[in-house]
Amino acid sequence: MESKVTELLSNNNYTIKDDIAVFSCFEEDNDYWNNENYHLDTENYLLEFLDDSYDMALEVGAGIGRCTEPLSTISNHLIALEPSLKALEYSQKRDLKNVSYVANSSFELPFKNDSFDLIANITVIEHIPKQFCEKFILEMKRVLKSDGTFIIRNDAWFYGKLEHWGYFDKEPDVTHINMITPRKLKNILEKLGFEVIHEAYFPFYRKTKIKLPLMDIFSTKGNFVCRKKVNA
Repeated sequence: MESKVTELLSNNNYTIKDDIAVFSCFEEDNDYWNNENYHLDTENYLLEFLDDSYDMALEVGAGIGRCTEPLSTISNHLIALEPSLKALEYSQKRDLKNVSYVANSSFELPFKNDSFDLIANITVIEHIPKQFCEKFILEMKRVLKSDGTFIIRNDAWFYGKLEHWGYFDKEPDVTHINMITPRKLKNILEKLGFEVIHEAYFPFYRKTKIKLPLMDIFSTKGNFVCRKKVNA
């Protein structure tokens, strides 16, 4: 790994496997990631919420790199962190020159405080057990610089309902264990010391930029761009 990246690590308890720094990981027996869509429409609605350039960026829950690829275009260096070693191996095939890969299955992030100018967490929080949800968000807050940007998006409560009603013509994702409304996610972010500076709700956002009544409940995805509150 590049020296600039290793300087951000809070400990040296990792091994290097195929250019991936492995702290802890899941090595799936069945290749779940082989069935993942390489690209989804909502990743097109990502960069418009962010600035043009960040020095050090972190993507928490990078999967096979659907968002890693666009995020790498606005980052001098991007760390893609993911618990699945198999997913990171797929992401590496994108051959992104300014991306480093870290495997970590703990809710504690292996980075020093105030390390990143940008942290992205895209459709991950719904996979986190409820009892660890706030701790997980606080970890991202800890490693975000005081003037940094945090973007978080969730597959929301109504998305889960549509899954179970068969709307998406697929089996419900059994790893969707924390399906909350965007309204609740926003409340959690504010309680934990974030200021929401921009919010968007899918699929409505594709048609209108105006926030409509109950949009923050009956959206399939909530999208929040945040900064740390002063003295929070």
